[in-house]
Amino acid sequence: MIFLVCGFLDCESQRIGFVWSNTLRYYFMKIAHSTITVLALSFAFAAPVFAQDDTAPAKSPYATELITRASTFLGNQKQFCVSSEIWEDIIIDGKELEFTRTADAKVRRPDRIQIDLAMYKPTRSFYYNGKTVTMLDHRTNFYGSTEAEGNIDDTIITLDNKFDTQFPLEDLLFSKPFGNAAENATSSQYLGKVNVLGVECDHVAFQYPNLEWQAWIETGPVPVLRKVLVLRFDGDGVPRMTALFSDWDFSTPLPDFVFEFSPAAGAMEIDIVPPPMPPTETSK
Repeated sequence: MIFLVCGFLDCESQRIGFVWSNTLRYYFMKIAHSTITVLALSFAFAAPVFAQDDTAPAKSPYATELITRASTFLGNQKQFCVSSEIWEDIIIDGKELEFTRTADAKVRRPDRIQIDLAMYKPTRSFYYNGKTVTMLDHRTNFYGSTEAEGNIDDTIITLDNKFDTQFPLEDLLFSKPFGNAAENATSSQYLGKVNVLGVECDHVAFQYPNLEWQAWIETGPVPVLRKVLVLRFDGDGVPRMTALFSDWDFSTPLPDFVFEFSPAAGAMEIDIVPPPMPPTETSK
């Protein structure tokens, strides 16, 4: 019998796992269980002026205000579509390698999600129709479904608890995007206005033990994310995840059929099972 072990279907995915779905919530969960000494924050580019300013506040109220405004705006949208291009550093055999993928999401609150992931061609798709979640691997033509009644928030948490996996772009999917990430930061900064692919944005940064994330939020009446950078300081180099967001759409109708999965010819349905538990000391 063939099983879908939370997306691990072939040699490539076994090596890189769910790197394409790592989210801020995922990183925060890692930090919560980490005992690694906090590393000093450093960058490959020039440090901003505030790093040298001893009078700068530990937390910027304006940075919190901006990210809260973006979160409230997105959480209040009944539906949206967005495209993203994601670069992520992965440690493989001691080497820090960068992988690139795209993710296109369609969301209709309170209980519809459809996401397509691709590298140079489609790799995986997710469908949530309010009753079931279906995960499709395009490379093998395998798919698996699991019951997931409730709203989007409930489904994300259920998948995490039951299968130890995260939805791609899940930080944007929650009814309260980014949760309490800004409030829980140990320090934060407002870094001014910059252009991201020709769009004027406010640049903010938030720091935590072993983690920093930065966001570029479009100025004006539609405060959507245009770029996110996540840096991890966990002892294995400084892996980073960078995502660019484009083609935000809040008006195109998203009828029910968009979120329904229809298997292609030759597709094989398989069971979804949790990943194997790591060996314990007594089992070694």
